[in-house]
Amino acid sequence: MTKEELEKHKIATQKIEEIKNKVFKLIKRSLGKISEYDIQEFILSEY
Repeated sequence: MTKEELEKHKIATQKIEEIKNKVFKLIKRSLGKISEYDIQEFILSEY
């Protein structure tokens, strides 16, 4: 893996972690009012 590839991987990892954290906050705020589909759509909109 080149340095450039490694850097891109690190950036993608950070972005995915940010999205994961947002998803869990969303689920917590919307417990019982949100569907799996809503969560999928949220993830896609964040990426």
